[in-house]
Amino acid sequence: MSINELHSLDLLTIPVWIVSPHTEELVFANTVARELMQAPCFPPLRKGT
Repeated sequence: MSINELHSLDLLTIPVWIVSPHTEELVFANTVARELMQAPCFPPLRKGT
């Protein structure tokens, strides 16, 4: 999936996270997801901090 295709997910009003199944690294979060999690990376969200 290209970066332009990922940014099309910013049009949604629901949060979307794309996580690598191999590294568990946050690959992409749309605008709503970033506002909701208020963190630059996935571990704080996972731990609830």
